Amino acid sequence: MPTMRLLLAAGILLGTAVHAQAHEFWIEPLDFTPEPGVAIAAQTHVGQMLKGDTYSYIPASFVRFDIADSEGVRPVEGTIGDRPALRVDPLVEGLHIAVYQSTPSTLRYRKAEKFAAFVAKEGLDGTLEAHAERGLPAVDFREAYTRFAKALVAVGAGAGEDRALGLRLELIALTNPYESDGPVAAEVRFEGAPLADVQVAAFRRDEEGTVTRTLFHTDAKGRVTVPRENAAMTLLSAVHMVEPKPDLAERRNVVWHSLWASLTYGAESD
Repeated sequence: MPTMRLLLAAGILLGTAVHAQAHEFWIEPLDFTPEPGVAIAAQTHVGQMLKGDTYSYIPASFVRFDIADSEGVRPVEGTIGDRPALRVDPLVEGLHIAVYQSTPSTLRYRKAEKFAAFVAKEGLDGTLEAHAERGLPAVDFREAYTRFAKALVAVGAGAGEDRALGLRLELIALTNPYESDGPVAAEVRFEGAPLADVQVAAFRRDEEGTVTRTLFHTDAKGRVTVPRENAAMTLLSAVHMVEPKPDLAERRNVVWHSLWASLTYGAESD
């Protein structure tokens, strides 16, 4: 059984590296508003328009997988192959934050059009110009990508606030979505500082399962305000492109490093 699980993990990681780039990664709780005493359970997904593949608990795929509450931060523990990937017993009531940082993966661009389409879709203005200015090849180059995902879960009434949890690229809710049915303000931070004029995609699923995608751009303070529009679930996603740090560039033979931040939350608790 351990051998089978290791083989499964290797297959999942290989498949992820091949097709997951340019797709959102998110944490989706089975219940965004569990009652006190009920375990928090959540799936990890890669896909588009809130549809895609579901992944198991694979320690080799992440460098961090935590649950944060008003008392502090603790790691999500599990066994290779567990699904859902996250299952923890809440220790207190209030707002809980699931936090995930993936290990870097790489993607090879064999066609210039593929890279151009990706940067256009994610609103990465100036990337193609910077690519040319750096004298990088038009084809046959590699990019690393890392995922930084968060999900907000209300245990009981869900009182509390989201906060910065040390992710290199991070989406932070400035509004507790479980204490209000109004718009949710959020902030994008890169290395702890607000990131202005970055595209934020809001994917919203209603009670009937219909998903919509709306684009926003952060203001000078790195903030956006996203209407609720009767959404049962919302996924916010932002991408930021940077030059890779020297050790990553050398180790993975990459010329770009895309950072993906996501934040999911549900509807106001009853």
